Amino acid sequence: MAQNSLAKLVKLIKQYQFILWMGAVAFVLCLGTSLWIYYFLEGDPKETYWFEVAEFLSTAAETILTTVLIGGGLGGIVNFIFEEQKKE
Repeated sequence: MAQNSLAKLVKLIKQYQFILWMGAVAFVLCLGTSLWIYYFLEGDPKETYWFEVAEFLSTAAETILTTVLIGGGLGGIVNFIFEEQKKE
């Protein structure tokens, strides 16, 4: 039973691996750029503008992460519950 569920999970990951990789790349780019702006552009004449851009990028990174973790986690739990009820 556990192997069957694991096989389904591996199949889903393989099927959607492009989307997962693009989400991971977008997360890393947003967070990395935001941290770079905060570290290197402090004292810049347009500091306020760049810090707003950095804030937007960090918010986008947080949104990506929470969508994947909460959406995927809750979706997985709900799917597991439905699968178990189907078996009964």
